[in-house]
Amino acid sequence: MRKKHGIGIGLLLGAIVCIGLLMATYASEAEAGVISVKLNGKSFEVPATAMVDGQVMVPLSFLKRTFGEDGAGAGPELSEAAHYSDRVAVLMYHHMMEKSNQDDIISADQFDEQMRLLKTNGYHAIGLDQYRDFMLHGKPIPNNAVLITFDDGYESFYRLAYPILKKYGYPAVNFVIVSKVDDPGQPGIPKLRWDQMREMKKAGMSFMSHTYNLHSLGEVNPKGGKKPLTVGRLYLKEEGRQETIPEYEQRVRADLSLAEARLREELGNTYGAVAFPYGKYNAYLMDLLREMGIELSFTTESGINTNVNTKAFRINAGRSDTSPDAFINMLFGYGIPSAESEDPNSVLTVNGKTIKFSKVIKEDQGEGPLVSLKEFCEQYHVKMEWDKRKKEVSLVA
Repeated sequence: MRKKHGIGIGLLLGAIVCIGLLMATYASEAEAGVISVKLNGKSFEVPATAMVDGQVMVPLSFLKRTFGEDGAGAGPELSEAAHYSDRVAVLMYHHMMEKSNQDDIISADQFDEQMRLLKTNGYHAIGLDQYRDFMLHGKPIPNNAVLITFDDGYESFYRLAYPILKKYGYPAVNFVIVSKVDDPGQPGIPKLRWDQMREMKKAGMSFMSHTYNLHSLGEVNPKGGKKPLTVGRLYLKEEGRQETIPEYEQRVRADLSLAEARLREELGNTYGAVAFPYGKYNAYLMDLLREMGIELSFTTESGINTNVNTKAFRINAGRSDTSPDAFINMLFGYGIPSAESEDPNSVLTVNGKTIKFSKVIKEDQGEGPLVSLKEFCEQYHVKMEWDKRKKEVSLVA
C-alpha cells in the first residue's frame, strides 16, 4: 500500500521536503516548469509549476496527494473537497490489456490505480440510471460525480475491468456494437457475450448501444472518400449516385432500432443511450435519436457535463501513456474556473477549515490549477525557507 503523508504538527516534525526548481528564470509572469521533490527520501517530479510575483505555484492536486492523507488518520484530509458540483465528468475507455504494449490501450494495473485515485481524491462514481435522472430530470448527484464508460464491448471489460470496478464498488456503462455480440465469430478482438453482460448487469453495470452494425466507414463519393456509416450518405456504385436524405435516415433508423430491440430482449433495457461511432454526429442523426426517444448520447469531445445538454462530452482516460498522476490532475482541472472568471479564488475545505487561495492559475497542460505554496504553508504553520542560490524550497513541519 502506498504510504500517505499528513502534515499534522508533531507527526512530521523534522521531516523535510526539498523542492529543486527546474526553471530557468523567475519573472512576475507565470512560467511553466517541473519541480523535483524529495520527501522522506523518496524522489518524484511534479509537473506544471510556475513562479508568479516571486511565489512558487504548484498544482493543488499535488498538495492533496502529498499532504492530504495519513495512514494513521492524524493528518488533515483534503480528499473531500468539492472540485465541482451539479456536473458530471464522463470517463471514456475502450480495450484493456494485462500488460499494455500500445499507447492507446490502458493496462489493468493502470486502470486500478486510476480507480484508487478517484476514491482517495473524493470523486464519486455514479451509474447510468443516476446520470440519466440528473440529465433529464434534474435530480441531485454527489459532488465530484464521475460516470465511467467503455466503448466497443470488448471481452476485456468482463475479464479485467469488471473485477476492478467491483473492488471499488463502482458502476460503469459499456456501449456495445450489438451485431458483434449476436455473431461472436466475427474476426478481431473478442467481444462480450450476452450471458456475461447479464451477470454484470446484476452487479450494477449497464450496456447500451454503439449501433447494431454501423461502426465502420463507408464510401460517400465516386472517388472513394469515406465517412462513418452513421453520418455519411453512402455512394451507391450500381446506381452512380449518393443516398438521398430519406434513404440515409431509413438505413440509420433501422440499425439503431435493431440495436435497441436486441438490448431490450437480452438485457431488459427500459431506455436507450448511444455512443457515436468515432464520436461523429450530425443534425439528421440527432433528429433520429429524438424521434426514437433516445435522449442520452455520448461524443468523444473533451469536457465536463451539466444537464443543459444531453449530448455528453467525455474525457479520454484509457491511454497507457497517461500516468495516473496526469490522469487525476487532468480530471481535477476540469472542475476549476479559469483565472479570468468573476471569482478566481480557489476554496478548499480541510478538516472543517477552509483555505482560500488569493491567486489561482488555470494551467493549460492538463495538470489542474496552480496555487501558492506559501499560502498553503501559512495556513498550517509549515516553515518555508527559500534558498535563492540553490533555487530550493525547504518545508519543515
